[in-house]
Amino acid sequence: MRFLSLTVSATCLLSLVLAAPRGAAHAAASPELLAAASARTTTGFITGKVVTQDGKPLKDVEVVADNTLFYNSNLIGYTAADGTYRIEIGSLPATWNVTAHLKMNYQGSSVSVTLTPENSQVVAGGLHGGGVRNFIYRPQSSNASNPYGVVGIINVQRGIGQYGVDESKVTLTITPVGKLADGSTGKQMVVKPVLSGDGWIVPDVMFGTYTVSATMNGTPLKVRQKVPRGAFPAWAASYTGGFTHDFFAVRPVMFVELGDDE
Repeated sequence: MRFLSLTVSATCLLSLVLAAPRGAAHAAASPELLAAASARTTTGFITGKVVTQDGKPLKDVEVVADNTLFYNSNLIGYTAADGTYRIEIGSLPATWNVTAHLKMNYQGSSVSVTLTPENSQVVAGGLHGGGVRNFIYRPQSSNASNPYGVVGIINVQRGIGQYGVDESKVTLTITPVGKLADGSTGKQMVVKPVLSGDGWIVPDVMFGTYTVSATMNGTPLKVRQKVPRGAFPAWAASYTGGFTHDFFAVRPVMFVELGDDE
């Protein structure tokens, strides 16, 4: 009889559920169901979206999930047209450091630009691992912890024997010539170089060709390209050129020297 009572009760309960208004049942269960569905979707995967500063999606950005347990053990994915990506990490009990890199073509070679994560924490792996990591393309990203930014750098120094030049008092006018590596025409910049571990630099300059002129306390200076070998270029009122890997630079840098009339 007890078994029969339980059976009848279960049947009644099922009938009540089936008889309940469909909309009301759905409304009551939807938060929990959505949360469960979301967990199933992200578990075992790293997902996210890559956009520009104004929110436009970026396609073909390389996203790297670096397994911190094993050396040089990475998973790589690429963003779709809507800027999203999805990397399956499985259930390996490890953590994953996620980075994103935008490839640009400059002077016949590929230049990798590191993008800014919204969340820089590692993603946990394991049976319930996975997470969301979004990225933003910020060409102007230099700060106290990263004085070099993520794109081009102009390295500025006084020429040999040009003792009258004080880099701390110099102002540069940097004018783009033609299209830059990101496809834009850029804008003219009037800036003062900042001191870094590699000397005086102007960070966050998009790769491309520029005309550079300089003044010190309002007085024009002479400018020329700094070269690693061979004869020194002639001094001029300005220098027009691009970025190179000279002086063992890990990314393309424009090297310029400054001189005065002394």
